[in-house]
Amino acid sequence: MKVAIIEDNEGALKSLKRDLADFYPNLDIIGHKSTVSEGIEYLKTCDAELLFMDVNLPDGTCFDILQRIDYKRFKIIFCSAYDKYAINAFRYSAVDYLLKPIKVDELKEAMSKVLNDNEQSTINVLLENAKQIERPKKMALTNSDGTYIIEITNLIYIEANGNYSNVFTTEREKYLLISKTMKSFESLLKNGEFMRVHHTYIVNMNHVLKFVSKDGGYLILKNGTNIPVSQRKRPEIVKYLDSLQ
Repeated sequence: MKVAIIEDNEGALKSLKRDLADFYPNLDIIGHKSTVSEGIEYLKTCDAELLFMDVNLPDGTCFDILQRIDYKRFKIIFCSAYDKYAINAFRYSAVDYLLKPIKVDELKEAMSKVLNDNEQSTINVLLENAKQIERPKKMALTNSDGTYIIEITNLIYIEANGNYSNVFTTEREKYLLISKTMKSFESLLKNGEFMRVHHTYIVNMNHVLKFVSKDGGYLILKNGTNIPVSQRKRPEIVKYLDSLQ
């Protein structure tokens, strides 16, 4: 398999080349570029099958490259130093990335996924989310049936189901059973629109019609669903609703 690398850090480049030579000797590294402009021109004609792409480059980001080439020709592994906004875009889009410095076991896991074509179909979602990188508009959710692309605003609430979660949206009558825990969703949906109102529920507050204080307290959603509010979360919910007045 032919490999091209887009990376501006010489140390990171040498380390990646060394690891690939050690663990994947059959790979053929055919080229390397270090800027967006170089990468665009090179990838338009190069016959690589696998790309390693650094996110942040001297004259832009890898997203700038992908928007200018036929990226579907390639399998892609993204690499990044910590950048909370870029990482947010990856997480919402269900696309994996390697965090620098790259660990060998994580490289092997990424190679296994990309060689089996996992997650490549959601790169188009990543590109769209990268345009609104501080607050992505879409989320890719994968289960045994496939990958579903949903608008964040259409996510109504999430219900715990063991190590899985039931995701309710305006786009489907039946919930999606997703292999993410509530803790994972809570970490992902960290903004004022989503609140963990109960150990079993995360709610999009834009879909709340009313808070009822009796019977322990519960939310009535616009679709008619009643969601219990835990005693511990009640002050937080009341404070949030008061801020809207």
